[in-house]
Amino acid sequence: MGIHPCHGCQVSFCLAHLTKHRAELLEKLDSVIIRRDEFFESIFTNTNMTNENIEKVLQTVDEWETKMHESVNQVAEQNRRNIRLEFARQLNEIKMQYDEFTKELTETRENDQFFENDVEQLSAKLEQFKKEIHQINIHLQLTSDDPMNWSRSVRVEKPVVSYLNNSQLLFERQVISLHDRNCFFLSASDTYLLAYILSINRNENRLVLYNMSDGSELCYHELDVRFGNVCDMIYTEKLNSCFLVVCRQVILIYNPQRKMFTILSEIKPIDEHPFWSITVSSNTNDAFVSLDNNGYIERWSTETHPNWKLIKRWNTKDIIK
Repeated sequence: MGIHPCHGCQVSFCLAHLTKHRAELLEKLDSVIIRRDEFFESIFTNTNMTNENIEKVLQTVDEWETKMHESVNQVAEQNRRNIRLEFARQLNEIKMQYDEFTKELTETRENDQFFENDVEQLSAKLEQFKKEIHQINIHLQLTSDDPMNWSRSVRVEKPVVSYLNNSQLLFERQVISLHDRNCFFLSASDTYLLAYILSINRNENRLVLYNMSDGSELCYHELDVRFGNVCDMIYTEKLNSCFLVVCRQVILIYNPQRKMFTILSEIKPIDEHPFWSITVSSNTNDAFVSLDNNGYIERWSTETHPNWKLIKRWNTKDIIK
């Protein structure tokens, strides 16, 4: 009967067999050590781990780096040329528009058949032309693309909208064609886009309603010349999801669902101060209307919309003081 238990295999041995058992365990451990030494020796003698092979791999990286630098330099130089060409194109376009506008002014004066509305339209067009001059710019689109596809990493893009001759409106990959007409104001809801289109050559002074989902034109409304030019437009869900269109002489409520507009008869210009702009408070739903840039600001309650009530009127000169 064994009197010496082995705590590993849980077998009891006599003294002689216990000594033999320990010798066998030691032999197994030595075998593991020998195999370890052989394994590490194979690692350091493997040809893939030699300095020569490492240098070959590093050389491949160097070649890749050189190739990428060449590709980047080529794309950068191409885009430098594109930028110069784009600036030249924009300047040439401005020059052409300037010549056309100058011709239009000259013909209008020589014909001597212009009225207040014509002068206002030409003045508005001049202001847009000034904005156009200051908006000459280049938009660079930089992307973190596949490093092997450098030619698409940088590209030159034209500005989306041109202020003076914006023949197209671009939104959500949809293009709305304006057929070379001028769009001076835009306002949008989730469903509709309302544009104010003004074209002296085409004798157009209209509101055009577009579908936001596909960019299709839904309808248009010619504005009475007695309304004056549109000078502001906003969309508000608070007032039955309608557009408020501010003309120089009237304020219109445009219902896109019914595709019709009504005149806010309660609000009228004061003396020589025509309407200028409008906004609606998100807290009180009160509307604030400015009359001329040096005239008045009025606060109107819209609780009984469309029958508004005047709350207060300020003279802008007093406010500035």
